[in-house]
Amino acid sequence: MTGYMRYVCDGDVSRTTIVWVTRCTQMPLAEAAQFVGRASEWTKDVMPSGMREYYPNIEWTDKVQIVEHLTPADSVRLPGYRAGTP
Repeated sequence: MTGYMRYVCDGDVSRTTIVWVTRCTQMPLAEAAQFVGRASEWTKDVMPSGMREYYPNIEWTDKVQIVEHLTPADSVRLPGYRAGTP
């Protein structure tokens, strides 16, 4: 689903930014690194352990969602952008 999304800093909830989501794609974790062009860096040995910091039970075959979005600066320039409203 496209639209505005707000990021909130885990360490300081007063720090936020809003971006325009352009596409969401669901796939197995095993395909995600290739999809975003990072397969050589995010290998099968590296990626699941990094993901487990946030998702302790994630497995290589689990489905994940890749959320693609504009930068905050590009999102602000869109017609209809309202600061503070995702």
